[in-house]
Amino acid sequence: MRVQTNTGGGTVASFGGNGDFQVDAVNVAGGRFIVQEGGNVGIGTATPQARLDVNGIIRVASFGSAGSTQICRNASNQISSCGSSLRYKTNIAAFATGMQLIKQLQPITFDWKQSGMHDVGFGAEDVAQLNRLFVTYNQAGQIEGVKYDRFATLFVNAFKEQQEQIETQQQFINSQQSEIKQQQAGLQTQHEQSAASAQKLKAQLESQQLQLARHQRLIHELRTLVCQTNRQAPVCRKN
Repeated sequence: MRVQTNTGGGTVASFGGNGDFQVDAVNVAGGRFIVQEGGNVGIGTATPQARLDVNGIIRVASFGSAGSTQICRNASNQISSCGSSLRYKTNIAAFATGMQLIKQLQPITFDWKQSGMHDVGFGAEDVAQLNRLFVTYNQAGQIEGVKYDRFATLFVNAFKEQQEQIETQQQFINSQQSEIKQQQAGLQTQHEQSAASAQKLKAQLESQQLQLARHQRLIHELRTLVCQTNRQAPVCRKN
């Protein structure tokens, strides 16, 4: 069955022999809308390759709330879950960039031209100058957006760099503390040795003073004895 306009060849809607339903118009390349017998629906394409195949821009006024799963677009332009398994990857190599790139990022505030909403983020062109792996491109090859989710790799590397610096500083601090303790122990030993030496000198001085006192008493006794027997002796004369 086919419904046509009053213009020759202008098909509005038709049911094909295999059960397809199609809405079309004259001179519209690729068709406007088709529901195939197998269940695939095409908008802007006459040969949908999935349950819903849209050749054009999709406009969504709002989204459901409380979502927890990210969605991505794969190489076949299909909406898909965001995979990260090594099964899907090749040419795997380590990525070491971290703090060096983060320090060069320039956060900006801006207003979106279309909505006027004030926002914060980065300029994709600015990020591309630092590393093009962190930006997206449109079909014309123009820079389109920033891969904010990929910044996690930078943060991990930056954290590891900071942690290594902290551990190195801690090792240096521990080494300094050990040297300080050794110096303190050496000073304590020197202090104890100095105290022992001072005590020894004090004891020697006291011993010498005692000996001197004994000698003085002995001299006094000898003088007394001499003077008792000979008052004219020189030692008995008073100055």
